[in-house]
Formats: sequence, C-alpha cells, structure tokens
Amino acid sequence: MHIRHLFFISFLSPILFSCQVDTIETEARNSWMQIEVPEASTVYSMYGSLQNELIIGGLGNIFKTTNKGVNWSIVQNDITAYELREKQDSIFAIALYNSTYKDFYTLDNGDSWHLHNKKSLQDLRTRSVTTSKGITYLVVSSETFPKQPDIVLRSNDGGSTWVDIFPYKHSIYSIYLDSDDNLYLGTNDWEWDETADTFDTNNKNNIGIIYVLND
Repeated sequence: MHIRHLFFISFLSPILFSCQVDTIETEARNSWMQIEVPEASTVYSMYGSLQNELIIGGLGNIFKTTNKGVNWSIVQNDITAYELREKQDSIFAIALYNSTYKDFYTLDNGDSWHLHNKKSLQDLRTRSVTTSKGITYLVVSSETFPKQPDIVLRSNDGGSTWVDIFPYKHSIYSIYLDSDDNLYLGTNDWEWDETADTFDTNNKNNIGIIYVLND
C-alpha cells in the first residue's frame, strides 16, 4: 500500500494516518471478489469470463466453471496449462515451453480436449494488461529472497503514475482481462507469515484462488 499512502504523510498526525490507512485498506479489499478453485493448487492461466464460462489452468489439471465459480469440474487432466491461448477457432493449453511437454486444444470452449501434434515454443505470458480504455495493470514481482508478496499497480495515464491496488499478500501467477475488461489475478492459498517474513508453503488445502476486480 506504500505508493497509495505517501501523500498522507506530510499533513496527518500518526493517529489520523493510521485510521486513514485502515479505511483505504478496507475499501480496497471490498473492491475484490475472491473465487476458490478446489484441488487446483495454483491458478496459472485463465480464459473466458466468470459471467459466462471460465477455464483455468491449475496444477496438473484444467478446470471449468459455468456458474460463476460456484462449482468447478476437471475437463482435462495430466497437463499444467501455464497459458490458455486463443487461435482462430481453438483454445490451446500450453504446458512448459520445451518439447518434452505436450499441449492440448479444444474446439468446444473447454468441454473436450485433444492432444496437439505440434509443440508451441513461444512463451506469450505477460505480467501486464491494458483495457480498451487505456487502463494498464502491472504485476510487480518480488526480487528478494525469501520471496515477498507481489504487488499490482494501476495506471490511468499511460504509465506516468501508478497506484498500488491489491491489498492481499500473495505470489501472483497469472493476470488476465476478459472481453469486458474485467481484471483477474490467479494465485494460490499460501498464507503470508508476518512474523517469519515468508510464505507458509505447508498449507495443505490445495486451493487455487482467483481475485476479480469489481471496479
């Protein structure tokens, strides 16, 4: 939250500053909807829309929901889809970017999948997306060891200024815009341990998490 709060420092007392931070933190949390994907472990990729049909690449399986994330079904196993890429009338699920790992494709929006006979080696994953109105969202990853939580910045002016918009403490594995410019972030349920200053990777819930911005 540091970028967002710098302008308060020069004229607010410590007590008022603390109250203001709490208010902004609460408002920021209310801007995000959290969707859980049981057994996905981590959300590496996304395609579609939560309002219609959403497909995600989890650890070892591809999942799909048709009821806004209330229920999820496994539509393809034995692949970790680090990217879900649309090309012509197909959606491709791209595994690791070497010839050892096989890719799949679907012609029916993820209901059935077929092994692709060629390997796509081009990595088109991104850490930033821009809406049709020119709003840019950027995931900034921690370069420290042990790893710190990633942050998500938004710019409304082509990158001249940025605001930190994500109040949760996660490693973010995917960022995605649907056709209506809704922002999605894919992560897992590892908990941030403030005391140890590290992620608790012993969490055994095996839940993937999607955050959807409600702006």
